[in-house]
Amino acid sequence: MKTLLIITSLALLCAPCFAQLGANFKECEAKYGRPSSSYPATGEAIYKKSGWQVEIHFIAGRAAVVTYLKLEGEFDTADMSRLLDDNGKDWQVTKATNIVTVYAGPDGRTATWDPTDHTFAFFSKAWKDYIAAKDAKRAQQN
Repeated sequence: MKTLLIITSLALLCAPCFAQLGANFKECEAKYGRPSSSYPATGEAIYKKSGWQVEIHFIAGRAAVVTYLKLEGEFDTADMSRLLDDNGKDWQVTKATNIVTVYAGPDGRTATWDPTDHTFAFFSKAWKDYIAAKDAKRAQQN
């Protein structure tokens, strides 16, 4: 029993720890270290750790968009399930084609799996509100 507990603990330590929608910059830095690239003007940071690249767009200090790219190995269904769980519960598939799979969460979150470039992107409601406000402002100016 003790051996099983040790093996399980080691497996959990080796599993990638993913950023989550709503995480702040310090929480992301604690998981990934310093960003490999950072763009303060756009609120974007790119992290690389444990065979993953994670691109995060922050709004008001919180992760509003998190995009995952697996740099080593195949992006499998276990990875997808873990990412869905890490970024909220109760995801529902709203569209599935050979080009994209779109998921919706109960609080306005969305996610897209793109098999062509092997990315899984998660969008918070704050991001959708931000884009809608920018679009409304642009329409007002025209």
